[in-house]
Amino acid sequence: MTVPAERLMPEVPGTEALWLLEGSTQGRPGGVSVTGPAEVIGDPDETAHCWRTTPGASRGLHDTMLRLNPQQAAGFRLGNRQAH
Repeated sequence: MTVPAERLMPEVPGTEALWLLEGSTQGRPGGVSVTGPAEVIGDPDETAHCWRTTPGASRGLHDTMLRLNPQQAAGFRLGNRQAH
């Protein structure tokens, strides 16, 4: 009988959370919370560029692209409990 692995969500430091936020390509699933001021990207060319280069972004009719200026970041990395 196979026992399912227990899922963990260890907290990661701010620098690694920012790394996850910027788009880790190493397959480390996780979640990130960021606090700080945000501003609407008003330049249509920059907005179009952001939509093209943001992986997984889906665009709706009333969606707005924001620029985040993170002051604090916290994150969690998902994983399985390792047997010792």
